[in-house]
Amino acid sequence: MNEYHGEQIIFHFDFYRINKVEELYDIGIDEYLDDEEAVKFIEWADLMPEVLPSKYYKVNFEFLNGKSRKITITKNE
Repeated sequence: MNEYHGEQIIFHFDFYRINKVEELYDIGIDEYLDDEEAVKFIEWADLMPEVLPSKYYKVNFEFLNGKSRKITITKNE
């Protein structure tokens, strides 16, 4: 987890190397996600869907070729 401070606090998680959900609770994931002031970015969130809040945006990058990609944003409520 990386934390960035500026005009907005940002919490950046990368679930790729997380082996079990208990590792997330060990670092206090629920406290980070409950922070209403911060923006949270989670890479590889589909690996641990049980920790995601009920409302979130999913950003999907699809590489079309070597020079372009399609970005889709969906809202989960």
